[in-house]
Amino acid sequence: MGREKDFQHNRHPLFDYKLIIFLRCSHFISILHRVQRFLIYRISSSRFDFIL
Repeated sequence: MGREKDFQHNRHPLFDYKLIIFLRCSHFISILHRVQRFLIYRISSSRFDFIL
């Protein structure tokens, strides 16, 4: 934990802030992609069951 504090101290705060936002956004986008894929899979499988 002390090493992390030193790491943050050595860097520019604004850059750190932008990096955190970027990481959060990319994480959120990956979650959305997973949810979307899951929904598409569920819809296609249910449609397939409906046809059968």
